[in-house]
Amino acid sequence: MEILTLKIREDLRKHNQVMRAQWTARWRWLQLLVLICGLLVAVFSLVPQRWPVQQSVYLLLFAPLLMLIGIQPFIHAAGRRFLVTTLVAFVYVVLALAAAVLNPKESAGVNLLPRGAIWISLLIPLLSWSILLRLFHNSPSLARQYSLRGKPILINLVIGIGIGLAAALHLYLISYFIPVVAFPAGQFTREGLIWSTCVLAGLIVPAEEVLFRGAAFSILYDELNIHFPGTVARIIVLNVLIYLVIIVSGHTVQPFELLVLLYRAVLSAICLHLVLRRRSLLPCMLANLIFSVATGWAFIL
Repeated sequence: MEILTLKIREDLRKHNQVMRAQWTARWRWLQLLVLICGLLVAVFSLVPQRWPVQQSVYLLLFAPLLMLIGIQPFIHAAGRRFLVTTLVAFVYVVLALAAAVLNPKESAGVNLLPRGAIWISLLIPLLSWSILLRLFHNSPSLARQYSLRGKPILINLVIGIGIGLAAALHLYLISYFIPVVAFPAGQFTREGLIWSTCVLAGLIVPAEEVLFRGAAFSILYDELNIHFPGTVARIIVLNVLIYLVIIVSGHTVQPFELLVLLYRAVLSAICLHLVLRRRSLLPCMLANLIFSVATGWAFIL
């Protein structure tokens, strides 16, 4: 009996070592892909581009590519990996290109879009979440591992909306009392709000949350057993890096944008704490969406 017990313990130890090596490799691969995304954004920013090429590049690299990295395990679980990956990638590429063309800030100067075309933006979150919910529904155990559950819905809604509004209001107060970081005026048009909300809700926010608060948190905290502060530090660095590359590459960096970056780091830490305590990405997505819409962050794309 003692020999059998030792044999089981040895097999379990070897199994844990193999699994740890696999999860470590996956974390390194995730970091590499995020860094490649940032590098591609920086490289494309050096090439003179006209609308809507630049916006298309940013949206293609930030949303569909990061989205595919985050939902890769769900695609593998669905079977027919190549076919599903191709179809999902095609849909998200089309959505990103459509979002770039519909950007009211850029299209206003060239008058290419007919009146009322901005309402087409509503299809972006509708199509995006139709794909995501289908994939999540087909892999319930993986969805639980990624904290992709909403219940209790009411409490999560209140928490997410409250945190998003509180962060945005606090930023407004800071920018009001400190003139050097004054909030940029003139960006909250009706068309701009519709476009920002649709692009953020359909592409940017789900890609960011599923990748960083879903996949990365699960790998580091659940599988590799890295302590929570270490997990938070690693994820925040990657998360902020993506935004930092975009604002540095897009145009002259403003004090307000650097302040928003600081708030995003704090918001990321708060969202990671919510995932730890509530095991739900719903409040994280709502907080991210509300803060991003309130600060007009999507207009830099």
